[in-house]
Amino acid sequence: MIHDLKTLVLSFHPAVAFDTPEEARVEQLADRVAEELRMPVFVWSVTGGLVQKPTAHANRSTADPIAVLQHLAGLTVEGIFLLKDFAKFLDDPSVCRAFRDAASNLSHTASSMWITGAGHDFPPDADAEIVHFEMALPGKKELGEVVATVVRSLRTRIGATVSLSKPELDQLLTSLSGMTANQVRQVVARRLRAHLRHPADLAAGEEGVRLRRRYRQ
Repeated sequence: MIHDLKTLVLSFHPAVAFDTPEEARVEQLADRVAEELRMPVFVWSVTGGLVQKPTAHANRSTADPIAVLQHLAGLTVEGIFLLKDFAKFLDDPSVCRAFRDAASNLSHTASSMWITGAGHDFPPDADAEIVHFEMALPGKKELGEVVATVVRSLRTRIGATVSLSKPELDQLLTSLSGMTANQVRQVVARRLRAHLRHPADLAAGEEGVRLRRRYRQ
């Protein structure tokens, strides 16, 4: 998936649409692609404007959809620009025109607008500028990363360490197959919290995975 996204960016595709509710997952993919390509990531929302990661200082003057598109059209820096819930604004003819202008300018660079949201319905004029990227459900490797993140968060917050043997981890990841990353995060966090209160098998779906608990002294 990372390879495919890098190829899209390096092929000068100015706009990529991700029709998915997993906004955080798309942002993580943007971070990984940008890291490998050594370029910055900017995140836009109508409530916060444009923000360059990792700073949290928003440029409120770019909160308006047309304003951010005009801003992107004039930029010389190359980067990935994550536009949250942007598809709905393209129904406005003025926004659609500004989007096409920005896409035309960005098509000569490695910059790319990544549009996130669920249930996209783009106007034909805007859709002609967009590559639609299908988000597959997380594979075993990505599921393992989500589980590891939840476990690290648990250790940081309450000082508990939960360890799994390789067979137990494999069993857990198999049982989580078919879920979105956000669903996995919620299920694992809920099961871990329940397990720490009442040590027992950690159930994921119909499977049970035993967890051994250790605490820092």
